[in-house]
Amino acid sequence: MATREELILTVIFPPLWPSDCEEPLDRNGDIRNYSNYKAIQDRFKTVPDPLFTTNYLYDIVMELRLSGELVKKTGVTGVIQPAVIDPRTSIPHRDKYPQITTLEQCVRFIKNAKGIPSGDLKAINELLAYLQQNNIREEAKAKEPELTPEQKANQNAYDEAVQLINNVSSKDVSLVKSDGRGVFGQIEVFKRQRLIYIRECLKRAVKGQVVLDRVRADIRELVNASPIR
Repeated sequence: MATREELILTVIFPPLWPSDCEEPLDRNGDIRNYSNYKAIQDRFKTVPDPLFTTNYLYDIVMELRLSGELVKKTGVTGVIQPAVIDPRTSIPHRDKYPQITTLEQCVRFIKNAKGIPSGDLKAINELLAYLQQNNIREEAKAKEPELTPEQKANQNAYDEAVQLINNVSSKDVSLVKSDGRGVFGQIEVFKRQRLIYIRECLKRAVKGQVVLDRVRADIRELVNASPIR
């Protein structure tokens, strides 16, 4: 997921920055127009993390332009066409929930989840809020039939695999690696590697049950490797 600084850089340079306004920074990162730099900094720093997206920042820039708070370039006139930004490119927490890209998928995941760890509630709520705010939904298809039992089972298997990985905690593992990495570091590496595995399986249309069986086996191996049970 992009950092706040990376998201800011996407909107303060063309093509998203309005061409009739002085750019706040040059390409070296030095201040080019202090007034515009301060105007966007003052507004951007008040934006909470869940709303800190390319779309939201772009709307702020255009609001500042229309209100006359941005310094205009001398001699530049004309109507600025709003940039088209796809909110699907800035969906938060894709590293944690790679299989959720629409509002419907998020709702199904929450309904089918057998308890969401308290540490993950903030992430899933932010993801749900973003999908709702940007109305990112599954594309409607005329007379689209419901999922077959096999397709439902496949989706449920992927959801369960992600949930099993996210549920792994220090209570399950006591092993300390020889390189000195403690239990928390070990668990984070384990989760990250398995979520990458699931993301790649999704791209290759691997059957959900195959993925779920592999995840279960990996978790058993992790737990059984712990010398303290």
